[in-house]
Amino acid sequence: MSDAEYEWKPRPPNLRERIIAGVFVTVLLITLASKYAGWGVFAGYEKQVIGLLILIGLILLRFAPSVHRR
Repeated sequence: MSDAEYEWKPRPPNLRERIIAGVFVTVLLITLASKYAGWGVFAGYEKQVIGLLILIGLILLRFAPSVHRR
C-alpha cells in the first residue's frame, strides 16, 4: 500500500461525532474509575465492560472521517 492510494480530507468533527466521542470517553472513564476505586458500578464486570468498550472504540475508529480511499 502506498500513500497515493489514500487521500486525507481533514475536517472538524460534526455535532453527532462529538456527542458519540463524549459519551464513549465518559463511560470508559467511569468504568475505569469503578474498577480501580472498587465502586462496583458494573457489579464486578468492569474488566468485561472495558474490553467491550475497547472493541467499540476500534470499530468507531473505522468510521473516522479523516481518510478516504481513492
